[in-house]
Amino acid sequence: MCLCVWKEDVLEKLTSSLMKAVLQEIHRDRDGESGDLGMVRDTVFSLIEVEEYAKTTSLRYYQTVFEAPFLAETKEYYLHTASKLVSEMEVSEYMQEVVETMKTARRRGQRFLHPTSITKFTRECEARLVEDYQNSYLYSQLQPMVQEERRQDLKNIFHLLNGIPRALDPLLDKFEERIKSQGLAAVRPWNTDKDKATSGNVVEFMGAVMGVHSHYHQLISDLFSSHKLFFSALDRGCRVFVNAQENHTHQPRAPILLARYCDQLLRKSSKGVGEQEVEDRLEEVITVFRYLDDKDVFQRFYSRMLARRLMQSLSVSMEMEEGMIQRLKV
Repeated sequence: MCLCVWKEDVLEKLTSSLMKAVLQEIHRDRDGESGDLGMVRDTVFSLIEVEEYAKTTSLRYYQTVFEAPFLAETKEYYLHTASKLVSEMEVSEYMQEVVETMKTARRRGQRFLHPTSITKFTRECEARLVEDYQNSYLYSQLQPMVQEERRQDLKNIFHLLNGIPRALDPLLDKFEERIKSQGLAAVRPWNTDKDKATSGNVVEFMGAVMGVHSHYHQLISDLFSSHKLFFSALDRGCRVFVNAQENHTHQPRAPILLARYCDQLLRKSSKGVGEQEVEDRLEEVITVFRYLDDKDVFQRFYSRMLARRLMQSLSVSMEMEEGMIQRLKV
């Protein structure tokens, strides 16, 4: 009863002036003028409390009186803010500023908004500060960001785009193309020299392949929060350069080189390499094996070399041989 009286005799009569004062304090705080967010919080909570008894419509009054005008004011504020920042800053500076702005805005909103409003509020900020400028402004620097590996820029643009449907697609495309180009450059010596597949240094080949894979795998963990879409892009990129052939009349090189690498690891002549290191390197073999298009070629050469090791008692251990066979079956 008291809440109804409070709503009808006080809140409804003062709604216009009260909301104007509340929005002014929020605006002042956004501008760094230390707005009275305590007053804002108390006022907003009172809008919720007066209708808590109405189970199915308990937030309707709050949403109508405060949330709607607050979101409208938020839209206008960040429209102006974004326009001003874009005119004054380079993309790199803008992204850093927006990341910090959105963090501050979210912390501010959590002080006085009902939990159901947080997502709407964040979405409005995101729309004005990021979506409105992603195509014409943010995407314009994707190529140099990826090619020059600007780590902070990449981290920031991922953070800004991650919550927007399909917004990461152009970044994923550039990232995948970079992996392909770096990988193709790394393995080119083995694709252009016909003798390298049969007599080239297989340790160098694996180092070239795993060097690219490990670098971008770590980069995804460091900059892209281990996002599964970037790991998928890594897989696609690696599959392209691992299976690359300069001349399609030649037999695929990677399966043969990989089989030779296994043979070298699993022979007793593998001097100076500890058992754990051999196991780690065999795990790398499985990583590359999964990318092979011509697994049957690998298996044919691997089987021949395995038979030779067994007949000539050259295997480092039967346990390792059996373990490798099991890995290849998975």
